[in-house]
Parts: sequence; structure tokens; C-alpha cells
Amino acid sequence: MSIPLYETLARQMAHELSGGEVAPGTDLPPERQLMQRYRCGRNTLRRALALLRDEGVIELGQGRVARVTARTLTKPLSDLADFHSFARARGITPRTDVIAFDASHGTLQTDIHFGVGAVPWRLRRRRALDRQVVVYQEAWLPPEVGEVITRGDLHNDSLYRLLDERLGWQLQGARDTVSAGRSADDVRAAFGPAGPDVVVRADRQGWLADGRVVELSNSYVRPEFFRFTASTGTAPGAAVGA
Repeated sequence: MSIPLYETLARQMAHELSGGEVAPGTDLPPERQLMQRYRCGRNTLRRALALLRDEGVIELGQGRVARVTARTLTKPLSDLADFHSFARARGITPRTDVIAFDASHGTLQTDIHFGVGAVPWRLRRRRALDRQVVVYQEAWLPPEVGEVITRGDLHNDSLYRLLDERLGWQLQGARDTVSAGRSADDVRAAFGPAGPDVVVRADRQGWLADGRVVELSNSYVRPEFFRFTASTGTAPGAAVGA
């Protein structure tokens, strides 16, 4: 089934607006100029703008003036701060919607790390910044997690905080493997209307102080809204060995 023209236009505009070059609060050009730029009709443009409004990319004011609202969040890969705390510390409103949280057959990785025959719990959730869905995540967790944490607990709360509170588990380290590619149909659908054609995928293995692995997750990220950074060597101006 073909994608409606207004959804294609909305994706293109979201990509152009939210790469960090356009500051929040910036007004878009008038409708007539946008129609000329994108070579589209008024109805197609208005439906695209309405979709962007619903996703939190823009807001529509009086006289149908469109204003940019979305911001880009950049997170170091080495930072283990939870999503909500990291976003709020930067003045961005986070939201987490749990799609599913239930016992699963697991994968070869869960057999290796959680034990053959163990029944891991699979968490699927969407994560938003200022109403814009920026991450779709699938995570597999040890069987003990399902005994003390419910789906309702995970709504708009930190998994890491709950693991510490309910089980005394504090994540001490993680390995993230990052790649990029086209979105699979199920991943694009998980983001909702105008889901991304391309995502950055971050596969995480997180462990406790004793080396026990307690998190295996795949996060699919919209790069125009949420980015990862990694640093090597000595920071500019820092003394070697400091």
C-alpha cells in the first residue's frame, strides 16, 4: 500500500526542521511559499502540517502560522542516566508509553545470559520528547523482573530506577553497538503516522557490578531528534593524565 502524499511530505519536513539547524520558536514561511517550495496543493500541505502538529514537531497559531517546537537531544553513549532524568535535566519533557510487557520465549542471547529454559520478560515501549516519538525500544529482562515490576509501573518511569528499588540492581556498565539502516515495517509502524524511513539502532547489553547481564535491548532512534555521541582521546585543553 502506497504512503499518502501528505505523510511523505510530513516526513520530509520533519527531517529538514529537526536536524538542529532550526531553533525552536522559529516561524515557518507562509503557506503559499511552502506550497511553491514543495510543489504541492493547499490540502496536502495542511494535512502534513496537521500531522506535524499532532506529533509535536510544530504548533499552529492564529492565521495558521506554523512554529517549530521540536528539539534535538544528544546523549553520550557512555552515560547511563535514564531517559527521563537526562531529558528533564535539559528542559525537555519526556514521555514513555508501554506497548507490551509480558513473559517471552526469548532469544539465543537470553538463553546465554539468563539461562537456558529461563522465561525472560519482553518490554516494548515508545519514548517521546516534547510529544515527539523519538525512540522505539525492545528489551529482554531476567525472569525476576516480572515478579516485582508491572506494566503500569513502567509507564513514564525509569526501568533502571525500578530495578534498583525493587531488586537492588544497579547497572554498573553497558556495551552499546550502534548501526544505521532503513526501518523495517514493524519498527516504522511502532513510531506511528509518518514513522521514519531510516533509524539508528543501538543494541545494549547492561550488567551489574558482579558482571551479571540484566538488560538486552534494541533501541530504534530517529536521528533528527535524538543522537548519540562518543569521545576518544583527551578533551581539548585538558592536561594529559589529569
